[in-house]
Amino acid sequence: MRESILPYLPSGIDFKLPSVPRPRKGKRRKSPIKMGRGPGDPYGGFIGGGDSGGAMGDGGGGCVGEAIDDYAKPAEFTYSSAMLNLNDEISNMFIYWAKKMISPKDLFINDKEGIDGYSDTPHVTIKYGLLDETPKKVAELSKDFGIIKLQFGNVTKFYNQDFDVIKVDVVSEKLTKLNQIINDNMENIDEYKYVPHATLAYVKKGTCENLVGNDFFYGLNDFVNEIYFTSKTGEDYFISLI
Repeated sequence: MRESILPYLPSGIDFKLPSVPRPRKGKRRKSPIKMGRGPGDPYGGFIGGGDSGGAMGDGGGGCVGEAIDDYAKPAEFTYSSAMLNLNDEISNMFIYWAKKMISPKDLFINDKEGIDGYSDTPHVTIKYGLLDETPKKVAELSKDFGIIKLQFGNVTKFYNQDFDVIKVDVVSEKLTKLNQIINDNMENIDEYKYVPHATLAYVKKGTCENLVGNDFFYGLNDFVNEIYFTSKTGEDYFISLI
């Protein structure tokens, strides 16, 4: 279902995608919500149902997959979040480009806040600041929602008080619609205007201005068939969109 990134690479550039393994988060634990669980890779495969994007599983649409144990007791967070992980081909491209174009000396790192500089698991947030601990409501609202197409734009920046965020703009009518549905039907603390994007890196104030407007990712498309739900309890879940 996913369009290849290769036709969009600028001519004359020798761009060789490395094999960048996406990190796993330890052993799996069965989800306490049993709504149709199937086998799959937490980052590259598919948990739930359908067969898009190398999917495997026998669950129905809107089903919740397995929780992932973070090497023992999961860390707790203030809020839950729903997001879309990018497929491997595009994810690897984001990681490689960021490390090629953004110098380590420009990175903003804050261990206390969990900010690690480069984004090692590129994703697009659907909704942040959710108060629900379980993915059940998100699964109900997104049942049979269908595959979400993401169209990437230019490299841009968020300007914050302590650091800046290098990101790629995202255009997607279905994503914006899903954000609104979740926002209107679930208790949350997120009051910011929704700006779909995929983060490349967190950088020090005033750095990397030369990257703003870079069109390397412009015109790339990705197709995502599952929601990645991170609970404030520290557990992670995957929700089928098909």
